Amino acid sequence: MKLELEGALSKYFPTTVIRKKGEMNTLNIQDFGKTDKYIVGKYDLEILTLPHVKLNDVEIQQSTTNNIKVPTSGNAYITKGGTGYGSIFVDDGKKVTWVCNLNTSLQNEIIYLQPGNYKLEFRYENAKQTTNTIERKFTISSAVTTNIKIN
Repeated sequence: MKLELEGALSKYFPTTVIRKKGEMNTLNIQDFGKTDKYIVGKYDLEILTLPHVKLNDVEIQQSTTNNIKVPTSGNAYITKGGTGYGSIFVDDGKKVTWVCNLNTSLQNEIIYLQPGNYKLEFRYENAKQTTNTIERKFTISSAVTTNIKIN
């Protein structure tokens, strides 16, 4: 099985957890850009991007190479203007799903995200009321830096 990134090269190369289909035990950790051999059968893959990409029932056949491709991540460059608490969520229009928390002590931060629509929720350290929460919606494209300013 060969793991590849689609699109322009990135500084971020994710790893993948390989498991036998339906099992939770980790069989292998495979890096992108590398090819590893597996016994014929079905496998579940968890690609450690943000958000995680899960591929179930990937079939390995005799004497063939499966090429697994995922889009290259884009960069969210977040300028906060102060310290505080925040999180990023995937927003697909129907469901909002948590992706990661922001670093509370950084004023500027870069997070590598898979292409898609996102929402950032942030509140400055000294702001105690929920009405002071700042929301920013943004879209990430492969190999592109998206600037998000919170002021």
